[in-house]
Amino acid sequence: MTDLDAILPPWLREYLPQDHPFLVAGLTVLAVFLWLRIGALLVGLARSRGGPRVGESPAPDNPTGDCIWEPDARPAPWGRARWRCAACGGVEFTEGAHPPQYCMRNP
Repeated sequence: MTDLDAILPPWLREYLPQDHPFLVAGLTVLAVFLWLRIGALLVGLARSRGGPRVGESPAPDNPTGDCIWEPDARPAPWGRARWRCAACGGVEFTEGAHPPQYCMRNP
């Protein structure tokens, strides 16, 4: 009996090919990778839910100075240009190709 046989439940040992140890090792590595990847995705989703993070300074008194406007490729209504703030996530529309001067999300 190997160490793997002591850890695995009996119903799972029936499905693993005992004659091919490299296949078992490969499947184990794949399972560990998938569990770590799922965990990383869940942590990423939890972090993107908003709110200040640990060690992050609170919102400034003048939030328009911290806005970093990036052009948004999604279509904008009435032929306007769509802009998204990389700092706060606000979306604004302008008539020309210039970024907005103020942020409506953090007035």
